[in-house]
Amino acid sequence: MTKTTVPPIPPVPSTVTDPAVRQWMQSLAESVAIRAGQQGNPLDRAVTLRELYDAGVVNVPQISQGGASGSTDFEGTASETVFDNLTPPDSPELLETFANPRSVILTWNKTPQSIVAHTEIYRSLDDQLDNAILIGVTPGQSFADTNVESESTYYYWVRYVSYAAQPSAYHSLVGVSATVPLISGSELEDINVDKLVGNKAAFVEANINEGSITNAKIGQEISSDNFSPTNAGWRINKQGQAEFNDIYARGDIEASSLKAGSANIIDTLMLQDNAVTFPLGFSSGSHVGVSTSWKTVATFNLPEMNSKAMVSAYCYIEAYTRDAGYTGSFSAGFRFLHNGSVINSTGIYNGHQGASAQGWTVNIFQSGLVVLGFIDAPAVGTITLQARCYRGTVKGSSAIVLGIKK
Repeated sequence: MTKTTVPPIPPVPSTVTDPAVRQWMQSLAESVAIRAGQQGNPLDRAVTLRELYDAGVVNVPQISQGGASGSTDFEGTASETVFDNLTPPDSPELLETFANPRSVILTWNKTPQSIVAHTEIYRSLDDQLDNAILIGVTPGQSFADTNVESESTYYYWVRYVSYAAQPSAYHSLVGVSATVPLISGSELEDINVDKLVGNKAAFVEANINEGSITNAKIGQEISSDNFSPTNAGWRINKQGQAEFNDIYARGDIEASSLKAGSANIIDTLMLQDNAVTFPLGFSSGSHVGVSTSWKTVATFNLPEMNSKAMVSAYCYIEAYTRDAGYTGSFSAGFRFLHNGSVINSTGIYNGHQGASAQGWTVNIFQSGLVVLGFIDAPAVGTITLQARCYRGTVKGSSAIVLGIKK
């Protein structure tokens, strides 16, 4: 009986560092060694076809040197088997490819000779046979390549290999190409992936827990799931119209018109690039006696404003005299001081004469709103209103300060 010698499997290379891969390779080597009778119980060793043939258990077709089954008319041993024939098989013919979104199917037409054990399939990303790698073997005349990517083009070659490990020539030196198409919409009804990459995708409805979008085009509108017009949530439509239940803007807001139920201006209100501020006022309604010398009637501390300030006063003076028959003139004067410096003054003469009482003649000086001066920006400091009157006393005064843009 002829004994088949099987070389031992060498240890796993040290270059394989992945623990899972090393474990898998060691288990595979142990299984092969047990079946080859190199380790373990001899009863677990596999029986070869050669041993069965030598024992007369099976018949193996005899072949001629040319490969035809049953012929013995050649020089050499008439009992030569397919395992002893070192003649390369004929090559496959008519290789065709059929691509779908998940695989590429290969078929070839020439029926292999009896010495052919299987077909080898090679693949490359270009039409260069030197770059092709073995991707599978099959005993039949078709093969499915499932390790493919959409919109990728692959090139394929096939060849036969005999029982004696003799390869045929490739079907051709030129590869047969196949381009994998995109997955159609019907195949996306239910898909679960860690990462989805592509140039374009169309979904009727999609639920995204968390997403990152570089650029987006909205066909109709986007809104919060609690949006209720004039009530809650937010919405933005493709016309650029937006509705928010509440909004906080840190930058500029530009609009052709603005309508609001109320407005709270924290800093400065601008109208056509001009700052608008509202009056800051002070009034004094008590009696303050004055004479021909200037006397302070009211003092107002002006907060800092980033603008020029206009100072004005509404003045009201009553002048009294004991001379019931006095018909001469009365005069009253007013002036404003800013931080102790006079900025303007004005005088009023011959006020309106009123009724006499208990020997007093009353003359009323009512000036109305009188602009008395301007303060350059930034307007800040103490504003003082002073008054004087000939032949009388002062009763009542008020002052208003307005901020305006310089």
